[in-house]
Amino acid sequence: MTNNLFNSKFFHDPISIHDMNSEQLKKMLKLMLIIRKTEQYLALARKKALIGGPVHLGVGQEAIAVGISQNLIKTDRVFGAHRSHSHLLALNPNFYKLFAEVLGKETGFSKGMGGSMHLFDQSNGFYGSTPIVAGTVSLAVGAGLAAK
Repeated sequence: MTNNLFNSKFFHDPISIHDMNSEQLKKMLKLMLIIRKTEQYLALARKKALIGGPVHLGVGQEAIAVGISQNLIKTDRVFGAHRSHSHLLALNPNFYKLFAEVLGKETGFSKGMGGSMHLFDQSNGFYGSTPIVAGTVSLAVGAGLAAK
């Protein structure tokens, strides 16, 4: 069976959302707005030097994380990279825990030890992010093999 996602002859027409549940669409939009506002506040806090260390933002990538999160089941595992705030928040929109994390507080996702790029929330399926390019690929492959 051929996968049409890789066929350039398909998907030229705009995507239609007319058949989608309007309440689900509103929920997704709200989550995207929460993520965007959180990222904007993180950027402002970093600019004012309230947050130390690097903060890699993913503004403009909210829809990807939200769309993926809506199609996962509880046992699925998500691994991030260095711009993973949106993926983490799409699975668990607790922005207080994210702010606590980047501020080094024990109430953060990784007990304040991970900062912006070493995030972890296993209870919601987020198995980690890392600032190393492609650093979680081997972890995701291992998790996939273990799940199989």
